[in-house]
Amino acid sequence: MATDVAIPGADPPARPLLRARVAAFPAWLVLGALVGLSAAVRWLFALAHSTPVYFPDEYIYSAIARSLAAGESIAIRGEAASFPALLQPLLNAPFWLVEDPAVAYRLGQGLNAVAMSLAAVPVYLIARRLKLSEPLSLACAALTLLSPNFFYVAYLLGEPIAYPLVLGAVYFGLRAIGDPTRGVQLGLVACSGLAAFARVQFVVLPIVFVVAAALVDRGSLRRLRLTLVLFALPLAGALALGPSRVLGYYSRIGDLELHPLEMAHWAGIDLMLLAYSSGWVLGPGALAGIAFAFGRARPREERAFAAIAALLTGALLVEATIYAANAPEEIGGGRFQERYLMTILPLVAPAFCLWATRGARARHVVAVFSLAMLVLSARVPLSGFTSETGRQDSPFLLALWWLERRIGYDDGSLALAALVAVLSLLAAGLAFRPRRAAPVALGAAALLVGAASAGAFVFDADNAPKVRNSYLPADARWVDHANLGEVTYLQTPGGPRELAFSQLFWNRSVGDVVRLPRGNTIDAFHQPFVRIERDGTLLHGGHALRTAILIPRFAVYADFRNATRVAQTPTFDLWRADGTPQLELLVAGRYFDGWLANEGWIEVRPEHAGTLVLPLTLPKEAPTLRLRFTGAETRTVELEPGTSRRVTFEIPAGGVWRVEYESDVASFLPDFRRVSVEVGTPTFTAGP
Repeated sequence: MATDVAIPGADPPARPLLRARVAAFPAWLVLGALVGLSAAVRWLFALAHSTPVYFPDEYIYSAIARSLAAGESIAIRGEAASFPALLQPLLNAPFWLVEDPAVAYRLGQGLNAVAMSLAAVPVYLIARRLKLSEPLSLACAALTLLSPNFFYVAYLLGEPIAYPLVLGAVYFGLRAIGDPTRGVQLGLVACSGLAAFARVQFVVLPIVFVVAAALVDRGSLRRLRLTLVLFALPLAGALALGPSRVLGYYSRIGDLELHPLEMAHWAGIDLMLLAYSSGWVLGPGALAGIAFAFGRARPREERAFAAIAALLTGALLVEATIYAANAPEEIGGGRFQERYLMTILPLVAPAFCLWATRGARARHVVAVFSLAMLVLSARVPLSGFTSETGRQDSPFLLALWWLERRIGYDDGSLALAALVAVLSLLAAGLAFRPRRAAPVALGAAALLVGAASAGAFVFDADNAPKVRNSYLPADARWVDHANLGEVTYLQTPGGPRELAFSQLFWNRSVGDVVRLPRGNTIDAFHQPFVRIERDGTLLHGGHALRTAILIPRFAVYADFRNATRVAQTPTFDLWRADGTPQLELLVAGRYFDGWLANEGWIEVRPEHAGTLVLPLTLPKEAPTLRLRFTGAETRTVELEPGTSRRVTFEIPAGGVWRVEYESDVASFLPDFRRVSVEVGTPTFTAGP
């Protein structure tokens, strides 16, 4: 006889049952759902990013992809380009078969969203290989998907493609050192090679894995003979061809100099900022996990993970610090290179869990180090790193800068300092609660990196439309839609390269770039000077330029004969060729908004004699100013505040008439342009 015994009013054990059901859910299904959700959400977020802004990189990758789609060689603007990082252009080339660049752009962002989200898979596999539980492994994968570095999904760069490949190489390297089967070694070589093919900086991966294997096996590499042979083959080929031919666009790396003290300075800054980007609370325990995994009594996989993580971090830090120590501030020096170091961040969570689940050794050391990080965050506020150039390559700093703009610079830095103070105290406390350390710390880190990821997205969603409105008209393809056939971009003195890249990206009809004398370079590829004949004809490669012309008027005003201005934007003029265009008037230093630079020159190449008129105005708040002209005519023009004056010059026929000008007083605009007076549209009129 069976008897049913129950306590009246008692609730069923709901929580244990729920936990059992969750635990029974297949981990691979949860992981797949996380990857799919991340890819969809990140692609949706990327739609707010409406135009490339990271130049020249995005233009270079896209130009090569467009060339490959057209069935041409690896070329930029019709000229062969020695550019070794070709994986991203190869994957994006099919998208450029579509006529509309906007479609190719959105498809490229979608590919980035999928690629970066797939990084969760090798992180999960790494965690499982370290014998972490399924929930902790999934948590490490989820934390990877929250990283602020997913900011780069919206950018057509090599990093999103290289990101999962590097982590895949770490996973295969971990397995190869532990159990080097042929398939695992092939996977290691494939991921390492493809990662370097996507981003040249990862050419260091073979060195990292070979040295890591030697450390684990006390110098013996017999178990990895296949890997060594496959790594040696491309190295031999590179040596045979010569490093400069292999590196191509990046061959200038060989000219960089080592500055040990400055590199050490930047290494310390990079490590501090990496701690922020990884969630702060995980840092001390992760370092302890790496340190103790080197012990001889530890399993091979743990020692291999520690060696690979430490060597990869060191190698990427060396690259980033060499670049920071050599490059001028305006092109990359003087800032945190999070973009170079982003593949290190997903390894922090497994390293922390390795420490927390293996007895949390050296608890007092971890607690003291956590408190030392609290002192560091108070002594070195991040507000000093969010300058215009300092934040450029760091999504975390971009998020902080956005917060500072919203609530005030002091309040933004104070809010972050208060948060990391709480996280430091939490890290110190968790050192003595190892059973709770992993889930609590991962949750706390998720809050910080998730907030930073959201901040970076909001910054980008706010910034990208402003960039688009500054560089492009409402119709980004305005040059193509003018239906002028082939258009030549005529780069001028003072013309920002960002303006050039924006037009070149969106308008396929702009095929070639040439430069006026003293015209700025826009990149390292084909952009020859033109020679201006006495009659104004532009000679390009010994032949007269007869195509339509797109010319920026950011810091130059130009007028042509035998051509008609058919369209213009605030910063560009588009001229249709009515025969052979001839440059009649060039005013160097006349900005798009009517300001005249502090110094510059004026050239006229008249077909007939005539008159040049410059309408000048000095604002009321400006001091009295004298503008001196020298050259074909010497004259000094004095203007009082709030007055206007028409300055005229009689220009004889034939030859080149030229004067240089300079003001005795200069003012600075908010964008740091040095200017003198306002000038209306300069006009040259032939005739008496």
